[in-house]
Amino acid sequence: MKRKLFAGDMIRVLREARGWTQLELAKRMGVSSSYLSQIEANQRSLSGTIVVELARVLRVSVAVFSDDDSDRLVATLRELLGDPVIANADVTLRELKAVSLHAPRVARALVDLHALYKRLEEKYRNLDEALQAAGGSAGTAVQQSSFDEVRDFFHFIGNYVDGLDHAAEDLAAKWGGRPEKVETQLPHHIESRYGISVIREARRQPVRIS
Repeated sequence: MKRKLFAGDMIRVLREARGWTQLELAKRMGVSSSYLSQIEANQRSLSGTIVVELARVLRVSVAVFSDDDSDRLVATLRELLGDPVIANADVTLRELKAVSLHAPRVARALVDLHALYKRLEEKYRNLDEALQAAGGSAGTAVQQSSFDEVRDFFHFIGNYVDGLDHAAEDLAAKWGGRPEKVETQLPHHIESRYGISVIREARRQPVRIS
């Protein structure tokens, strides 16, 4: 059986090193941001097409996305050490290989720590911008912080809620799996079960030119 290829950490480090959001990278690749989020969370494996597209957009060798865990970890650490915050760290390639081979958990912990740092950096940059825009309003800052907390949560879980996904599949099966029936039944289900009214936007009729 062919081994599935996962390289979420490497992709995230490469993306953040370029200052791109998931949405920006997804647009450059021509895929959805939710799909890319699942790839970065290692919930989806990399196909050959995606590997080639990642290499093209990120301008790296396809070897960066090697299926060898040790090689991929070394590549991730090398990219991570390019961050200006730790760029002065004089670490040789031999040392990186030794860490990834003999202490892979430590290496992955460093990768996760750097990812957390980048998320916090972005969060506080957004807070600073919100404060400046609001003239130093603490309320705006708190509101922005709450937004970031929710965004970080969904980023952490890869925009995937298992219970919600299974519930949707069960409902679709219950209604015969027909899209038109789901579209009709779902608003009634939401209103009767949760007391939330669904207001549909009126569909525009096509304009006919005679």
